[in-house]
Amino acid sequence: NGTADAQSNARFGHIALLTDDVDGDYEKALKWGAADQMKPADAEIKGDAETIKVRIAFVKGPDNESVEFFKVL
Repeated sequence: NGTADAQSNARFGHIALLTDDVDGDYEKALKWGAADQMKPADAEIKGDAETIKVRIAFVKGPDNESVEFFKVL
């Protein structure tokens, strides 16, 4: 939960998964009970040295964590 304090039953807030099939994995997650957070879309991530093009989608997992599917284009 973003602190250095020890926690019992702590959970991840965000999990990022690299995949070759963002759209397919997003649909599978919804089929298995995840909630939509952001439909698949192309995006650009701007860094100091370069801009990276990605395909990205988000769902909410069973513990309300944000699960990200992404592919570098």
